[in-house]
Amino acid sequence: YTRNTQYMQVLQNNTLSYTSLETWFPANPNVKPIIVDAISLGWFQKFLNNYEFSVEAYLKKYQNQIDYIDHAKLINNPYIEGEIRNGEANSYGMEFVLKKESEKLTANLSYTFSKSLRKIKGINNDQEYSSPFDIPHDLRITGNYKLSPKWNFSMAWLYMSGRPLTLPVGFYFDDKEPIPIYSERNASRFPAYHRMDVAATYTTRTESDKPYWTIGLGIY
Repeated sequence: YTRNTQYMQVLQNNTLSYTSLETWFPANPNVKPIIVDAISLGWFQKFLNNYEFSVEAYLKKYQNQIDYIDHAKLINNPYIEGEIRNGEANSYGMEFVLKKESEKLTANLSYTFSKSLRKIKGINNDQEYSSPFDIPHDLRITGNYKLSPKWNFSMAWLYMSGRPLTLPVGFYFDDKEPIPIYSERNASRFPAYHRMDVAATYTTRTESDKPYWTIGLGIY
């Protein structure tokens, strides 16, 4: 169990797809420091000499979490703190990790399920909504194989749920100008993201105290 207090808070506006408009606020009479209570419980086990398995669960409770109000004016606003409200947030999840280490092969498989939610009065009709950091699924596989003293191969693959964002669900016209109608806060998501990286490295080193060349090729 830990309790942390942070006197700098960050705000992200993910309504716009081309920028997060990330802004840092120091604690002041209008922005209280954020307080986080965190509880974690884990089990770690080695078996068959070369394998290690772990499972860990966590729960975090946030006080004085800040966010922008709906339809906040973020550009050229000298009174930006008037667009901020504070409330509560919580996040929880569970992580599974399987590792293998041997003389030639090192491999790692991990999966995390997590949720990150906020509830702030004056935002999203006072209803709970996903935070910008809500990524329910995160799967990663990595491996490194030392074929010989000169050849080394590595691979990494990851899959992540898309981050939440707020999108327009319709428009109305005011004096022929289209005005967007937005969904609930962070009710949409970017597509899931996944990638694979494969690399091979060749080194001319034969003795540790002699000069050598290293040549690498990577594909992603």
